Amino acid sequence: MQREGGWTVERRDERGEYLVKEVRLPSRGIRMVIRCAVVPSLSPSVCLRMFSVSPLRPGEAEVIESLFGGSLAWYYRDEEGGKVYFWAKGPDKVRFSSLRELEEAVVSSVEAALGGASRRGAEEGLVADGWLIHATDVELVARRSERVDGKLLVVEVRVDRRGGGRVTASVKVLGVTEGEGGAYREELREAEGFRVSVLSTSPVFHAQLTRAGVLRFQEETLIRELYNLALRVVKR
Repeated sequence: MQREGGWTVERRDERGEYLVKEVRLPSRGIRMVIRCAVVPSLSPSVCLRMFSVSPLRPGEAEVIESLFGGSLAWYYRDEEGGKVYFWAKGPDKVRFSSLRELEEAVVSSVEAALGGASRRGAEEGLVADGWLIHATDVELVARRSERVDGKLLVVEVRVDRRGGGRVTASVKVLGVTEGEGGAYREELREAEGFRVSVLSTSPVFHAQLTRAGVLRFQEETLIRELYNLALRVVKR
């Protein structure tokens, strides 16, 4: 049975659906097979089970493992020009909000490994742009504030680097009227790929945005996107 995006249902049980999809990168001659489970009782509900990549070398597999924050195990087999099998260390350890997010995360990690993507920490570029950073192996916290049209904008982003790479962003704007706060709320609710909760609208507008499935090499880009989103909302 087919699902959206080319996924095939392998089986069902009381826990949920188990899906599989083959993905190819023709320009690189790469074939991937991704397996996941969709578990309605969990949030996020899409759980990565395993995926295979061929051809792939052990050194490239180590890069992919690191990009998933140590939540994967892998082994190499001398077949199909070198094939690597990756699997999540726990059935619910690597979770995503949608099948599209899961597929993008796997494909992006493979492309980064094949392309020798820079492994520079996100914190280096952010500090250079005026962010206050606290970073460890398990968490990244980035905070930045700015005066925008007479209002104080404060954005704090926390990235849980364990497992599924969960991002929680706090957006606060001080000195907001009820009408402005209502407009901000409607703008942020259209933020694609995030779960948005508005905690207050006036005189302090406060919203929280969350997303799972963020890999380390995606952190800096996502943090900048969140800040630019907040700026656009306040300036409109």
